[in-house]
Amino acid sequence: MRPNPPPFIILVACCASSLFHSGSVNATPLASSLPDLAQTFVDMPSDRIPLLEEAWRKDLVALYRDGKEAKLQNRLKGFSHLKTLTPDYIFLQVTAGSTLELQLLSLADTAAVLCMITTVSAPVLDSRIEFFTPDWTPLSLTSFFTLPNISSFLLSDELPPNLECLDMPLIHYQLNPDALTLIASLTTPFYLDDNQRKIVSPYIVPSKTYIWDGCRFK
Repeated sequence: MRPNPPPFIILVACCASSLFHSGSVNATPLASSLPDLAQTFVDMPSDRIPLLEEAWRKDLVALYRDGKEAKLQNRLKGFSHLKTLTPDYIFLQVTAGSTLELQLLSLADTAAVLCMITTVSAPVLDSRIEFFTPDWTPLSLTSFFTLPNISSFLLSDELPPNLECLDMPLIHYQLNPDALTLIASLTTPFYLDDNQRKIVSPYIVPSKTYIWDGCRFK
């Protein structure tokens, strides 16, 4: 029997096929046949969200769908709050200082890739972005997004001498499910003292917006 190709190959092939036949890319809402994000959230591997057991995640979904406050105590004895749940987007306040975003992104309307953003405030906001298949098989980040660095936010190609204090790339990522965009905000300046922040502010743009084109964020 001929072996099935890996999930990542299927996703990329669908994306490439769409581009080849249409000649253009148009990110569209997910078809109803694609995975239910709520169930994907419930089935999330425990190492990805250690503060909430599977049964607790299921309870959060049930509370939200019943129109109640979807807020439960987590393993740290604090509270986790499911604030937004749609067929393709979730926003969870995991703790007072951390959040989780999940979004299903369509690939040629026949498959989906799962984008996950985890953000912590310590005390400056800093995020990590990852991609998975809907059944939580990890996918290559670079296949869907190119991580920005400090120079990505500079107004000129060269780093002026007085910007040497920008040596730690802290970036806050936010998904906009309605516009299918990803906003990257440079938070490193908030790590500096007031005087340093005033010096660097004229040389940087505070944020960049990336658009999902049906294959990747660009």
